[in-house]
Amino acid sequence: MTIFSKRYLFPAIVFLSIAIVQSFPLVFHLSTSLPGSGIGDNANAVWNFWWMRHALTNGANPLFTDYLFAPLGIDLTLNSHTALPAFIGALAFGQFGPIAAHNLTLLLTLAANGLAAYALAFSRTGHLRASIVAGVVFACSPYVAAHLQGHFNLVSAWTIPLVVMAALNALTRQSTSWALLTGALLGATAYTDYYYCTYLVVFLVVLALITTHSFTLVRARQTSRWPRWSTALLWIAGIAAAVAIAIASTGGTTLVLYGQRVSITSPTNILTVGWLAIVLWALARWRLAVQRTEQASPLLRPAVFGGAAFLVTVLPLAWCVYRLIAAGDYVAPEHQWKSGAAGVDVLSLVLPNPMNPLWGDLVHRLYARLALNPIEGVGWLGLAPLVLAALIVKRTFRSDREVRLWCAIGGVFLVWALGPWLHIAGVNTGLVLPQNLLSFVPIISNARIPGRAMVMVSLAVAMLCAKAVTDLPSMRSPRALVALGFSLALDLMVFPYPTVSAESPAIYQRLATRERGTVLELPLGLRDGFGAIGSSPDTAMLAQTVHEHPIMGGFVARLPPSVKAFYLDNPILRSLMDLPADARELPATNRSPEELVRELRRLGVNYVVLDTRRASAALHTYVTNAIGGHVLDKDDQRVVFTLDEVSPVERPSATP
Repeated sequence: MTIFSKRYLFPAIVFLSIAIVQSFPLVFHLSTSLPGSGIGDNANAVWNFWWMRHALTNGANPLFTDYLFAPLGIDLTLNSHTALPAFIGALAFGQFGPIAAHNLTLLLTLAANGLAAYALAFSRTGHLRASIVAGVVFACSPYVAAHLQGHFNLVSAWTIPLVVMAALNALTRQSTSWALLTGALLGATAYTDYYYCTYLVVFLVVLALITTHSFTLVRARQTSRWPRWSTALLWIAGIAAAVAIAIASTGGTTLVLYGQRVSITSPTNILTVGWLAIVLWALARWRLAVQRTEQASPLLRPAVFGGAAFLVTVLPLAWCVYRLIAAGDYVAPEHQWKSGAAGVDVLSLVLPNPMNPLWGDLVHRLYARLALNPIEGVGWLGLAPLVLAALIVKRTFRSDREVRLWCAIGGVFLVWALGPWLHIAGVNTGLVLPQNLLSFVPIISNARIPGRAMVMVSLAVAMLCAKAVTDLPSMRSPRALVALGFSLALDLMVFPYPTVSAESPAIYQRLATRERGTVLELPLGLRDGFGAIGSSPDTAMLAQTVHEHPIMGGFVARLPPSVKAFYLDNPILRSLMDLPADARELPATNRSPEELVRELRRLGVNYVVLDTRRASAALHTYVTNAIGGHVLDKDDQRVVFTLDEVSPVERPSATP
């Protein structure tokens, strides 16, 4: 019992306490508030919990819902469905409301992040205090703090250290049980977040290469005379730099070449030519070769058993993906050479924690001035963690294989996180990075936001910190550990964390007592990970967890083309989305009030909720003229109408 308490119970208490402080004051508002500065993705996370509970209670498929995008319904396979945390929350906190269940699971998730990183570090070092430090560095990283604003799928990072721990044990011990556990945990990660599953697959490939082979990079200076063209490359790089400076300072120009107008207003392409010339010059200047020894340890056994366990675990998801592909509804981001999602700016790696209560406002202003994303673009890892990592790398890099492993892992994912182009202080330097090539890989391309790879960098730094506390003599004194703890608390802790009220108006509670029917919230909105059409559906989805009726529209991470076409090709529905807030006249696509009622009945709409504050005067008048005599309920902001004598309708096709 003493060993159990020391190794597991005490760290669990520590990390649960940290989770409460990390999200404070959420613990005092578990059933009424959500972490975040406003209602957005956090509302969708609550919806995931509500839908999982509803599906389990009613025997429905958790990966398909007919409660969004009525009357078609929507496949949730490509959505950020957080099925695993939602399933745990439904079982553990089924007696609580959706908001409370979400928040309680969130607190356990924050604690699990630290405990899982602690378990990984302890399995590698056997040092209690060093492992707790690693858990704190990972669980309290600015990456987690930033995504706590609403990306619950990204906050749930606890499976990552567990997969890493199981994989390391499977390879080093050649253990079948550890290999099976690796595959099962990797599959479980797919039910939490697609990005993390993708990162772990890449991690396992890198890990297999590093642990089963020995690579040596040979660099020999050219002894013979350089090729003549290598000097020309330097001239090309210099000219490209001069032209880029001229374009940036003058705004560029437009040329006419062979009858075609060529606009040169950005220095990016010119800089890319310059970088390419420098790379070719370096290859001509040095001979580079990679030498590999024979395989040091067998890879086949853990790969076969781990792969089999993974395939069995993800089989339901794989089948759903196959059905989406067969139906033509599989959605993947299109590769865009210059306008894809940007990665982490190099400057963000040295800017302090933007969520810190002491200097966060100043850092946020710098982020805004440089057009940096304060959530997806956070690169800060913490001052003390970086110092510890640098010290252990400098001292033991050549002699310690474990240190080299984490340096390699951190380096690979840091390059990934930098995105398709290297940005410094908001400026695209024109240097092409591997993310541009990854965008062409079918599966990996769906992990389109590169900055999220910082979660793997945070884990690598945490493991280096554990090695530093274990091996550096200067970290063995109690004073050093106290100073380290104070530094971590000052830099990484966010207190208090912003919260927002998630209570829905009482009008939705009264709507819940009505007979089941489809609800149309006006203004209508569709949204997915690529953008929004019409009004944001976040508040409508949060309200749905209260009234529990199907709704028109909604939000999913990937909106299938057939569903989007169904809404956009319907002139009535499209007009209810496209109507601007300050419109004085109805758009040409709108029909008469009679046609509105007829079409809504055909679509199976039973209730219309008009938000009088967000709807334009034209939309308000249009709806009131059509169904104003059928008011069911109202408050100071919303009016609920009912469509009387709704006759049964056939399920509409994709083209109305």
